Amino acid sequence: MFVGDVLSVEKTGGNFHMRLRVIRAVKGIDTAIADLWSSAESSCGTQLNEGARYVVYTAARGGRMSIDACSYSRRLAPGEPDPQLPPAPGSVYGRASRYDIDRVRQFAPLEAIPSVRIQLDLPAGPVTTDSDEWGRFRFSNVPPGTYELSVSAGQGLTPQRADAVVLEDGASCVDTDVVLEPAGRISGRVVTDDGTPAAGVYIRVLPDGPAGSRLVRHVTHGRTTDADGRFTFKGLADDRYALAVNPDGNEATGRQPYGPAFFGGADRASATRLPVSKGSAIELDRPFVLPARLETRTYTIAVTCEDGSVPAGIMTRAHAPGAAFGEFAETDRGPTKTLTLVRDQHYTLFVSIFIPEGPARPRERREEKLPVTELPGGAPGRPIALVAPFTNCADAAR
Repeated sequence: MFVGDVLSVEKTGGNFHMRLRVIRAVKGIDTAIADLWSSAESSCGTQLNEGARYVVYTAARGGRMSIDACSYSRRLAPGEPDPQLPPAPGSVYGRASRYDIDRVRQFAPLEAIPSVRIQLDLPAGPVTTDSDEWGRFRFSNVPPGTYELSVSAGQGLTPQRADAVVLEDGASCVDTDVVLEPAGRISGRVVTDDGTPAAGVYIRVLPDGPAGSRLVRHVTHGRTTDADGRFTFKGLADDRYALAVNPDGNEATGRQPYGPAFFGGADRASATRLPVSKGSAIELDRPFVLPARLETRTYTIAVTCEDGSVPAGIMTRAHAPGAAFGEFAETDRGPTKTLTLVRDQHYTLFVSIFIPEGPARPRERREEKLPVTELPGGAPGRPIALVAPFTNCADAAR
């Protein structure tokens, strides 16, 4: 555990390598320079900002120190004093911040929110505090127990989730983040053209904007309907929104074989606008009815290796140009997989196999990607036999 200034950040292979000057060593480190590593290819990875100061908790694994998005590494804002380290026993402390998917994807810290009123219900009665200009808050002399935090943020904000605070004994302390998001909600139900609930359909909420503007592709702005065709979008800021399925016309798959569909209109321009303001909750007054299903075709993909051996695992993904997602299938029970795709959509087929790592590690597998295959729109489905340029692809006895 230490406080450090980031001297350099570089991408090395599939990792971020970050070098920090140790400003204050708290526990477990006795060097003036610390080297931290994090994945640059996983959503769990995190990238520190050069020139910024951080509080870092880490441990040495495999000869080097690593951090990730779920472990503790907190950026200190310019002028922000160092936190109390080590934390005092019996304290509950943390930071109030605003959730922003763009910042998360850019490995940037969330925006701190000052003046958030936070309440902790203690056995002796409730106590409250406000977050300071850096979003920080603290409760002291908290006895052991399990507590709920109540948050009053105003401005149409609501906690993203409510986690209990647990102090196991008198020596415990807890660091807990209060992450707020806009309180706007839109709920409704999707049905097929014959009135059947449309389960497992990916539906999007699109912020209003001029014709031809970039459609939002954030995970937080897409939901999959449940078994009854229902969906709920949370965390919506003040805006006017349209609802759509496959708005770009390139996301039709065998599981979701629908052309572009918009709630209340034939296209985005004519779709019904749903105004969200100051945390309002909107329930659709009628179902979102999908168009008739598109015709599909089926491909069976089989892989063997040059010596006739077969890989135990195969992963296939058919992706249309510009689509945010594709038709995906994986199996760990043989070298054959079937994909059902929309007939008139062009796809690129990506295939990976999983084969033994080698004689030294016969029980471990590695992934090998095969050359891509183009599947033109309008062509019928067919068997696809691929030969991978490897030998000894079968698993050893497990």
